[in-house]
Amino acid sequence: MKNNNNSDNKTQSPNIENQAAALAVIAGLFSTLGEGIATISTALALQEVQQNNQERDYKKVNIDLKNIEKKIDNLEREIIQIKKILLSKRS
Repeated sequence: MKNNNNSDNKTQSPNIENQAAALAVIAGLFSTLGEGIATISTALALQEVQQNNQERDYKKVNIDLKNIEKKIDNLEREIIQIKKILLSKRS
């Protein structure tokens, strides 16, 4: 009977080792999957930051253009006034 127990332990040991190895492979797969998800998350966050920066730059350019347009409009008005003044002095 003692012989049978030793025999059972020897056949169980490779089975347990196989299960441990299979679990290690599964754990490695989960780890790799987790790292992949983390990488995708980082890429998405970076993309969002870049998009926000582009939107901010676009808004700044728009504000600058509007200010330039206002200044040009003011200069046009001043030129018209100067023309009127010069024309009235000619007459």
